[in-house]
Amino acid sequence: MKFPAACFLLLLTLGHTFAAPLTQADREALLEDLEKMQEAANSRVDERFSAALNAFRGGMGSNQKALEFYLNCVEKVDFEEQRKTNQEFREWKRTQEAQLSSPGFATALRYQLGWLVLTLQAASKNPDREKLANDAASTLATLFADAKDLAAAKQTLEQDVSTTVFAKAYKVAHVKPEKWPMFPAAIGQIFEDVLFPPLRTSGQVAKLKDAWVRRIQLEALKREFWSGNGNGKDKTETNHQPNPETVKFISEERPQLLWAMEMDLFQHGDESGAAVRMLAHIQNNLGHASASEWGKEFRSLLAPEAPPAAEP
Repeated sequence: MKFPAACFLLLLTLGHTFAAPLTQADREALLEDLEKMQEAANSRVDERFSAALNAFRGGMGSNQKALEFYLNCVEKVDFEEQRKTNQEFREWKRTQEAQLSSPGFATALRYQLGWLVLTLQAASKNPDREKLANDAASTLATLFADAKDLAAAKQTLEQDVSTTVFAKAYKVAHVKPEKWPMFPAAIGQIFEDVLFPPLRTSGQVAKLKDAWVRRIQLEALKREFWSGNGNGKDKTETNHQPNPETVKFISEERPQLLWAMEMDLFQHGDESGAAVRMLAHIQNNLGHASASEWGKEFRSLLAPEAPPAAEP
């Protein structure tokens, strides 16, 4: 006969007089109760996720819905829960009028909500990583197709979604899935943690190269439209020259990304093609600060050091 876990716990509270080692039956009873409590806790978490997902999807319906949802969440988190008055909330709205009506702000809120939905899905018990990768790629594509129009809202798109008023209002601010970027404009991390890994493990070298090319294109768009004063222009008003971040990207960062791409392709199935391109890349960028390091890395790929011989 099993010893009821509740009775066992009661005995523990009576002092050391009844102290005794756990029997196998006691262990099984405790594990059974623990499993039930864990299931109940998981159920509550799933219910909270479900409510949040439904609310976030509703807010994504249109720019107007996103703004209304944003204001509702701000009122709840920053005013009602802080015991502030309706008058204080109205005064806050008045001071925020410029931002609330600024170009791209409502659209950026919709991207925040969409990324929160993906983040909650990534945190679920058995996430569909393939679908998440496809959705993340689609998000990046549509977001940076509107890069110029969203320049004024870039801070919103680079905010950790777990810190947003939406996450706070629905008590999901603690949700931070492993190997998952926390904001929708995180180009590098989205590619490195979500898009590249399945292509590497499956040996899809052509698709891996396409993904790298797309990443470099998106990084260029980000520098072009989201640098400087954030007005969506890549030329200054005075001398019509490219902005400094674009110049730096072209001369310094793009060659680094191209080298990283070829290294990746070499290591995941395209040794002959990548090797030819890597040699040409070094030749074409001899003045780059990393040229010497690239040469060392290339040499180590072509002639890896043999492991030290075992002692007799």
